[in-house]
Amino acid sequence: MEKDKLYTYDRLSQFVDNYTEFVKEKKEEQSSTATENYKYYHFETSPDAVNSNSVGRFGSSLFTDVNSQWKAMGGSNGINAWKLNLGKKMITLKNTHNASVVGGLQSGLSYTIKKFNNYSNITDITKLNVQPYDLLAQVAYVDTVSELTGFQSESQCPTGYGAAGPTTPGACFTPYSSILSTPETSNTAFTTTVYNPSSVNTNNIISIEWNGYFYQEINGIYTFTATIPDNCLYYIWFGDKSVCEFTSANADIHNTQNKYQILIENKQPIPIRIQCIFIDQIQPIIDLTITRNQMTNETVSDVSIELSSSLYYSSVKPFVFYASFVSSSQSDFLENKFTCYSLVTDKSGVLAINGDLSDFYKKFRQNLPDVINLKYDYNSSNRLSYGVIPSIKTQYTISSDTSSLPFAYSIYRLHTDPRMGNTYQINTAMNEQTLHPMQKFGDNNSIIKYSNTFTTKTNYYPNSSLLTASDVVSKDGLECKEKCVGESNCNHYYTFTSNNGKDNKCITSTLTTPEFNRVIPPNSTIPIDPNSSSLYTRNYQIEASGSNCGTEFKPSNIIPVNSTTNYSTTFEYSNYNVNTTEITKPEHVGVCGSPAYHKQQNDARDILFKPSTYSNGGKSWTESFTGEKTTQAIEDTSDAIQTNLKNEQIYANKMESINTKEKELSQNLIPQYRETREIMENNPIYDFNGDSLLDFRNKPIPQVREKRIMDNNQQYVTSQLMLSLGTLSAATLIVFAIMLARE
Repeated sequence: MEKDKLYTYDRLSQFVDNYTEFVKEKKEEQSSTATENYKYYHFETSPDAVNSNSVGRFGSSLFTDVNSQWKAMGGSNGINAWKLNLGKKMITLKNTHNASVVGGLQSGLSYTIKKFNNYSNITDITKLNVQPYDLLAQVAYVDTVSELTGFQSESQCPTGYGAAGPTTPGACFTPYSSILSTPETSNTAFTTTVYNPSSVNTNNIISIEWNGYFYQEINGIYTFTATIPDNCLYYIWFGDKSVCEFTSANADIHNTQNKYQILIENKQPIPIRIQCIFIDQIQPIIDLTITRNQMTNETVSDVSIELSSSLYYSSVKPFVFYASFVSSSQSDFLENKFTCYSLVTDKSGVLAINGDLSDFYKKFRQNLPDVINLKYDYNSSNRLSYGVIPSIKTQYTISSDTSSLPFAYSIYRLHTDPRMGNTYQINTAMNEQTLHPMQKFGDNNSIIKYSNTFTTKTNYYPNSSLLTASDVVSKDGLECKEKCVGESNCNHYYTFTSNNGKDNKCITSTLTTPEFNRVIPPNSTIPIDPNSSSLYTRNYQIEASGSNCGTEFKPSNIIPVNSTTNYSTTFEYSNYNVNTTEITKPEHVGVCGSPAYHKQQNDARDILFKPSTYSNGGKSWTESFTGEKTTQAIEDTSDAIQTNLKNEQIYANKMESINTKEKELSQNLIPQYRETREIMENNPIYDFNGDSLLDFRNKPIPQVREKRIMDNNQQYVTSQLMLSLGTLSAATLIVFAIMLARE
């Protein structure tokens, strides 16, 4: 073999075949919006991103002893404006809290064992009704050790609850207001047997409660399946409701429902609460299995997950964002001014949890039965204690005066979708976990550009910091839009009128997130007419130029971004998996950022630059690249690909033209011709074979010899006529000359 020769024909042929197949596949995918591999969405900052679950109305007097945890946040605003302003901050707070939880995870669950007096001497635990005395809450919270012998209740007592002293029951109690012995608590694997009965047979009611988190590094759809024995009452709750909203009615798994699915999309820890209640005996064996959906060759199967690598406890307790919106007076309500009560404090734009919330959660859960029974829906004057704003479907309460608390709080559990305010590249094909991979565009990178279109949000006002003479200009809506478009860093703008509609005003802003203010700023030097202000947020587009990854379908590398406020499960790609690697460079966008394309690049680079060893008949040769190896193959190939893509577009246009003309012929011109021909054939006036019209067609067409004879005859006749005419003309001239001579 010749030295330094590149023996890569087979490898190169294989690579070309693979690359050709790859290009063909991608062309088919990208040729239609229905099949293209990637979509681009910007999830707008919208009230729809803040999920509000109404829990009910709680009497304000219930929280007077936890007022350091449940308290008013500073300022006033509209309810939607509160949600929008808190939205991004809630995402940051939740991410920080989740990181703390994950950092403190330890294998196993925390458990607590309690013994209750079986006052009704029940023998079949499945016949026990846990609702009248809210046994599930007592399992979670009661810690008073006493044996109750008598029962009484008063109207002011919470339904089903007691406050018994160490030896003598208090005024308010239930049969489960105390336990028979000190609770046993520890941490261990869920599969471990933690309770064994004493040698003395009792008829006590035993409860075991496990608390902790379900956590997996792999995002996906997880299915929990429980095999529940007949000798216990069994409940499992997942998510925020497991913290202090758990009831027998909303358990995700129970004796008659043994399966539940959850979606892990951001590697978030999921709070979990498990309760098992049984008559004193050996601990019932509960078989709990976990599986994750996995797709292989478009076939979905289940992958088993070990409990030991999924269930954890942590010293960091769950956090649930509860909030209520209260107007200080009727006049404030008419001006859309609300105060937000919550469990957090806004410290210079960063939310901080108000300390240990255990007491609040306990108070919240112990009074939940009264809330469910609508105890606080009517105030002391027997008037409805809350109102509803129909346009946003949100309840509110009003204080009787500015210095007092409202009769009740209408409390909501708030959760902000982590996609809010971000732009994502979404893979339309599901991964092996049956989720759509999503990749976030990094903040403040050069790929995301402002487009020249805007999204309108009516009745939002600029805050007082923007209402300065230097910021406010006199322009109408169109002029204000043009001003913002002309400023490369303009993120949004406001338009409003002053002096009863006489003056049009405009404010442009470069802030990355606008303040969603529903209230006209007080004491402003520039007056704003009520209901005249609108906020316009700028839409986005992706500029991937320079990546050399355009296609005939997107030759400019300017990719429009769809803006959406659909955060519900009706969104086409609602089951998603967020890739932790953000897109920061043009070459990371679309097909060129896919692992399959990178593999093609790496294979080509190896062929061009990496010496390889080949064997044949016991001999081997290694490519030897002596000196500096220079090649323009990559650039030439890239240029050729781009040229071929342009030529392909030209051919595609020609084929489209041919197709259009063929369609015009087959659908219009040919049918018209056939119709005309049929008319002419059926109408006598167009008869080509008739005797009176064009009947010369009945005569035989002469042959060439006959035609030649006919021509000769015709020529002879013509010459004779010409001779006769000449003779006649000459005689005439002679006669005319003789006559002239006589004269």
